[in-house]
Amino acid sequence: APPPASSPTRPPVRQWAGVVVANVLGVVVLLLLLEGTVRVLRPDIGPAGTEAGLFLDSAFVDARGRTTGLRPGARGAANGAAVAVDADGFHVYAGNASAPDSAGAWLWLGDSVTFGVGVPADSTVAGRVAARQDTARVLNPSVLGWGTPDYRRRLDAALASGLRPERVTLLWCLNDADT
Repeated sequence: APPPASSPTRPPVRQWAGVVVANVLGVVVLLLLLEGTVRVLRPDIGPAGTEAGLFLDSAFVDARGRTTGLRPGARGAANGAAVAVDADGFHVYAGNASAPDSAGAWLWLGDSVTFGVGVPADSTVAGRVAARQDTARVLNPSVLGWGTPDYRRRLDAALASGLRPERVTLLWCLNDADT
């Protein structure tokens, strides 16, 4: 006679919970070891972040809202790269020094991509343009997190201050599509 069929046994819930906890702890310990190894072997990698002192809350206000701007004259860092702001609230580029006093203005508007988070100022797109031409001063007031309404507020403020740019470049990214 054949042996009786046996039903498969399931491990108890406590056993499964123990396996899950052990795996989670193992992953956490592994991540901590990796983090420690990177900090020891690569001490040159600093913490990410952009200094809040670079920004001026509610710099540009209209009936529709408020926009943060660059704090005039500020100095600081964005993810380890130095950031300098001139007295008018625009990024400082070495290339602008070669533009004659008669040079027109080229206004750049955008968010973190145009700001150049973590990139030396003269290596950003606007900084490179400033270095390669001398017919216009490149003026970049861009701030992290700006969206379409912020671009408009900053342009309106620039025009109200008397700035008459010969060109305006808007670097619009896909994450701006919802604003």
